[in-house]
Amino acid sequence: MKSQAHRVTRRKFIAVTGAVVGAQLLTSGDVHADTTSAAAAIHLGERQLQCTILDGGTSLALRQLANRATGFDWAAPASPVGPCLRQADSTLLGLNAGSGLNPIKKDVEKLKQGGTRFSMQWRRADGLQIAWSVKSIADGSVLEFDAALTNPGKIPVAGVTNFGPLSFRFRGDAGPLKLHSLSRAAYRLKTADLGDAFTLRGGGWNAADSVGWLAIENTQKGEILFVGIQWESAWEITLVKENGNWRLNCGLAMPGRSVMPEETLQSPRVFLGLSNGDLDDSLRELHDYLRCNVFPAPLPKFPWVTYDIWGTDAAGVEEGILSEIAFARELGVELFYIDAGWYEGSAKNGSGDWFTGVGNWGKEDFVKFPGGLLNISKKVHQAGMKFGLWFAPQLVDSHRVGSLIPDAWVARRDGVQVQLDLKNGWSPITQICLGDPDAVEYLKKALSDAVSRYELDWLKWDNSGLPGPVCNRADHGHQGVDGALAALRGEYTIYEHLHHRFPQLVIENCGYPSRLDYGLARYARANWLSDDTSASLGCRQSQIHGSYAFPAAHNTAWIVKSAEIAEQKDPDLLDTIVRSRMVGLFGMGTLTGKLDERVSLYSPEMRNALKRNIAAYKTYRHLLDQDVYHVIPPSIAADQWDAVAFCKRDGQQAALLVFRSGSKEATRVIQMRGLLRDRLYTVKSLTTGDGRRISGATLLAEGLTVLLPKPNASEIFTLTCE
Repeated sequence: MKSQAHRVTRRKFIAVTGAVVGAQLLTSGDVHADTTSAAAAIHLGERQLQCTILDGGTSLALRQLANRATGFDWAAPASPVGPCLRQADSTLLGLNAGSGLNPIKKDVEKLKQGGTRFSMQWRRADGLQIAWSVKSIADGSVLEFDAALTNPGKIPVAGVTNFGPLSFRFRGDAGPLKLHSLSRAAYRLKTADLGDAFTLRGGGWNAADSVGWLAIENTQKGEILFVGIQWESAWEITLVKENGNWRLNCGLAMPGRSVMPEETLQSPRVFLGLSNGDLDDSLRELHDYLRCNVFPAPLPKFPWVTYDIWGTDAAGVEEGILSEIAFARELGVELFYIDAGWYEGSAKNGSGDWFTGVGNWGKEDFVKFPGGLLNISKKVHQAGMKFGLWFAPQLVDSHRVGSLIPDAWVARRDGVQVQLDLKNGWSPITQICLGDPDAVEYLKKALSDAVSRYELDWLKWDNSGLPGPVCNRADHGHQGVDGALAALRGEYTIYEHLHHRFPQLVIENCGYPSRLDYGLARYARANWLSDDTSASLGCRQSQIHGSYAFPAAHNTAWIVKSAEIAEQKDPDLLDTIVRSRMVGLFGMGTLTGKLDERVSLYSPEMRNALKRNIAAYKTYRHLLDQDVYHVIPPSIAADQWDAVAFCKRDGQQAALLVFRSGSKEATRVIQMRGLLRDRLYTVKSLTTGDGRRISGATLLAEGLTVLLPKPNASEIFTLTCE
């Protein structure tokens, strides 16, 4: 059954909030004098979340952070709330009367798009200024927090190690707590009991750790508080026991950065939401927030079926790619794009070398493509498909430094060029420092020109950074300790520029450090999860686990040439191979840049499996952006069943993907969720085409019995209201 909020009468609701507002029901954004103090009560929240902040001038107190549907209040008594700031000799955790900050500006603003923003600005004795705001999301259960640190003086403010927009205390006496997060290195849901302290980190340069999402579950009350940080790395979310309650801090974590004269340090945006029910229930609020307030506008028929192809072969690259266009169209592909090796001077020895020539975004390799890339783009469009190209904007062939790009843009560590040389015949590559504003402006123009020149619908940004040191040059505008932070800001600037100039362009976020980043999610519609895409089990489990942090429609996995494909002839097991990539954005690719990896060269049995499953995919893919239910807890094992359901918000349609894996059990009963109890559903197998009629009440109470006689077999069911 679709989880329903507990109904509360107006009388009961007033009883919950009356202590704060003098038994007066406030509308969002109202400001009233508090009945128990001289502070003004700022009320935020329009649907499920109810927040009250007391403004005492030199202090802010979180008086209420409640689920208005259930009355459960997370706020600890008299909790200072506001920004967090740590320096070598001082710490600010929320804003209390002893903070040494004096208010200089405040505002309560009703937003045109709905919701309310409360903002304040303070000045410290040394002149340092902090601007802070909290915004309620219209018709939602989420708050957004922002903060900025400005030094208007002439002397650097040194030793800043942490800065963020959210610090407050929540109750420690309301029951045991579980923490849910998502590892970004292996895409695994991590669940643990909250002990004495907890820290979640985004990781460092080219060293991804966790997605910026944390769900705090009160298991006794069935309440969840979730937070997210919209920044790729160099951030921390910490929980520390404080006077019997829990202090939550969210923000950047830095190695002793200085705020220079006339500089403003902007924090990442942090969001906070509330929900009632289990973890999947909380995902409805999280994913709604992302869809309505973070993600770019949806595009028709997205997620598209994609085919990525490229070649480093000595001859026949253009012919091989052109010959694949008609095949791809017949297969059902909607996006046909060329990966690495298309730029002038690229490798032609069949090695898969994408380093050689990289960074030359202004001109294609006319030796490989004598007809030019625009000719291929036009042929792809004439075939009714979209066209895209691969880029690695932060890298350049080391031999092109000084000609293609100036040495002034190169990342250096202690004077040494940041470079990777595999010693395998490939050209070495050099890191461009995206903390350098001139390099950022160059790449904004170079990528924009390529989008226009080649009529691109899709831009794959491969953000594979070089391992090890980051730039500490003194002439790039960043400090020695924050080259990675500055480079990330430069990267976001380029993404933002591309998105605003080409709002229909799909940017695919691909690269080891930046996958599943809520900051880049404002501009990128697709996320490449992993280069480890040859094994079906790993692909589908990564997509299932990834669907906690992001709706599944945004997470990509591919079919690639592998022993698994070459050795398999059984149509049932070939179906599983394909379907294991159909738990999200589905694609096929030539992973290592060799023409013999082309999909048209797969066995007839595999090509048939692709064709029938792509047709099936298009019948349910619209549900991949809707509610997700992990109807079997996500596994990391090879001998456990995997199952996930996607349900339209109104309960009228659903899709269930089931995989037996290597389990010894041939039958499982899948407890369905999200359906309408009083409706009749046609449950159809996309393998056999057979259908049967089952009531929503039966599916919710008794479940759906699934028989998969063969180990590693799979099934997809669609459920449609009659």
